[in-house]
Amino acid sequence: MRVLRPIAVQAWRYKERIVFVLLLLVLCQRVYSILSPVEQPPAPPAHVPGAGTVAVAIPSPAPSRYLRPPQTVNLVQSNPLWYWSVAARHEADKTDTAPANILDIRDTPDGAMVQLRFKGSRARWFRAGDRYGSFRVLRIDPGSRSVLLFDREQNRQLSLAL
Repeated sequence: MRVLRPIAVQAWRYKERIVFVLLLLVLCQRVYSILSPVEQPPAPPAHVPGAGTVAVAIPSPAPSRYLRPPQTVNLVQSNPLWYWSVAARHEADKTDTAPANILDIRDTPDGAMVQLRFKGSRARWFRAGDRYGSFRVLRIDPGSRSVLLFDREQNRQLSLAL
């Protein structure tokens, strides 16, 4: 038991390395078996009828450098549902037209403030009348937890709710 316990402790401590070395050895053996051609046994002499006992040796084909399977199979097969999942993702992107997300609304003594995160930017605090790019905060309603924005580029008002 004194001899086996330290061996078991070391094996447990290095189990990942042991498995890695074993897998590496299996991989090397598989690569070697693919790259080294199997030697073909010599072909038996063929007897030509009417020629008596004269033996004619049929030459064997030269071994190829790599042994290939008779049929090649794709390792990755396409999933027929990928088309629909990608199309659904693009449809979801089209329907999500909100240019900003409301993170928080606070009512302060100076007036209501809203924390907005516009696409492609970090979150910032805004008061009514503040601008960001082509957007302007028109009204903040802490009671209904909503914000009214005006977009100058598209000339429209957007109502966002938390």
